Amino acid sequence: ADNSITQFAALAAVDGLVWGCSALWLLSGLPGDLPGLLIACLVGVAAAGVFVLYASLRASLGFAIPVLLPAMGVALWPSSPLAWYVAPGLALYLLVLVTEARRMRAQLISTLRLRFHFDVVAREREAAQQSALNLSHVRDQFVATLGEQMRPPLSGIVGIARTLMRQ
Repeated sequence: ADNSITQFAALAAVDGLVWGCSALWLLSGLPGDLPGLLIACLVGVAAAGVFVLYASLRASLGFAIPVLLPAMGVALWPSSPLAWYVAPGLALYLLVLVTEARRMRAQLISTLRLRFHFDVVAREREAAQQSALNLSHVRDQFVATLGEQMRPPLSGIVGIARTLMRQ
């Protein structure tokens, strides 16, 4: 199971690398404001990847980091003063993605633990309910048997008591 998780994380990293390299290739030749639009699309792709892959922290980071790192490098390349804001902004966004991925994974683990605990409690409750039903059945049998065995002697005692009261 651990080997398949490692393979899954590696494939997610390869997918992120493909996104990052294709963006690197596209960013180098786009004129005007189109690089900013492509970087915004990469931010969305990274967010969607982290959201979908949050069950595995390695997979979500392996996807998001290769998607955003080339865009950070390209953002620093031009001599525009805005480029020095885009790269740190992307780095900060990557930090937020990592933090949210860790938080979502912890919440998933907590939810699964509660679910498993709920299943255990439900099974224990069902066993206790079955035990109570069995005890109730045994008590009913005891009372019925005791009533049948005690009726003749009690009738004799009541008869003797009535006779004594009349005399």
